[in-house]
Amino acid sequence: MKKKTWKKVIALFAAFVMLLTAIPTYAKKQMPFSVELSKNLILPFQPPFNHSNKLLIGTVYAMSPDKVTVKSSNPKIAIIEKEDETGNDTTLSATPVKPGKATFYVTPKGKKTYTVKVTVVKYQNPISYIKIGNTTIKGSAFDKTGNVNLSYDKFKGKNVRFIMKAMNSEGWQIQKHNIKAYNYSKNYYKELGRNGTFKLCGKKGDFQIGMYLKNPKKNLYMYLTITFK
Repeated sequence: MKKKTWKKVIALFAAFVMLLTAIPTYAKKQMPFSVELSKNLILPFQPPFNHSNKLLIGTVYAMSPDKVTVKSSNPKIAIIEKEDETGNDTTLSATPVKPGKATFYVTPKGKKTYTVKVTVVKYQNPISYIKIGNTTIKGSAFDKTGNVNLSYDKFKGKNVRFIMKAMNSEGWQIQKHNIKAYNYSKNYYKELGRNGTFKLCGKKGDFQIGMYLKNPKKNLYMYLTITFK
């Protein structure tokens, strides 16, 4: 390579280095340490049919899971776990095992121990009845399970009417945004409320209706599903 060519290469490289050093760098803003956790929890025990009984209960900010110790006084009643979802924070979750009482202990390294009084309550059926098209599901179908299976082929390709009534006399309430028809594999998602329509899509077993009901009187909630197989 000729001497002039080398000079050009060196000059270009120097200019590139100068450009890089001229670009300002921004440090990622670090959240200050804090703990978001209730002192008392009432968790609904649901039969093991459901896809997941794990419930998010709090967060330790600005501290990774390896620096946070968690413990349950009675793992036969409720289990506490820690996870890292952001890289900097620790999310805390609980899994109800059976009705009873327990205490969770959360100790961030170098900080005080936080305690949570936990009460796991017995499963309660919040449904009076549900109508899917011309099919009526009696509330008793949810007495011992939180999931009811229906025939996919029966409703495939149809605009289906959904009607739902909760056990209002027991304090259970329905909110539109908490009753949904969905198939995540097809990016299908629709709010139904107590009266709405949906259309099945995707494969058998992938399409569900999720029903999240609240009971403010008893400070409870239940999550139930209908699966089309």
